[in-house]
Amino acid sequence: MKLNLFVFYISALKGLTIAASTVAVVELLKQDYSIGISAAISCLVLVIASKRVFKKILIRKI
Repeated sequence: MKLNLFVFYISALKGLTIAASTVAVVELLKQDYSIGISAAISCLVLVIASKRVFKKILIRKI
């Protein structure tokens, strides 16, 4: 059961990361810097969180 939840978390994190990076690029191209920088920071936070989740999953499988 827990493995299924981790798979859901991984796909949700990937989706949120893609959405945040897309919003960051679009807003920076529109020269709306405050929203673009905020979205870029949230994208970085999501990437860091997903790497930590992947590391925990790999450690539990071993």
